[in-house]
Amino acid sequence: MDYIISTLIGAAILIITAAVTVYVIPWLKEKHLLGTVKTLVEAAEKLAENQPLDKKAWVVAQLENLGVKVTPFVEAAIESAVKQLDIAMGVVELDALMADLAVEKE
Repeated sequence: MDYIISTLIGAAILIITAAVTVYVIPWLKEKHLLGTVKTLVEAAEKLAENQPLDKKAWVVAQLENLGVKVTPFVEAAIESAVKQLDIAMGVVELDALMADLAVEKE
């Protein structure tokens, strides 16, 4: 009986470990990447206030310095962070944002 219980516990630990490896670790890496992109976009915006700067190129260069391969997903994350920052700063009017969403639906 003890053998069966210890085998079941070992199997449960193995399944949990596999689930963490397959699902949780990549999810955490993605969350960290998105946070890093957001921080870099905000930093680029602040740097551009004091000097001429190609903000996207700067963000891409910083990501590459961190060892991040800039894929279409990363570029989309950069664009999303820029849009979120623009909205937060009031640069994008709500009407313009709604118009963008309407165009994308069509």
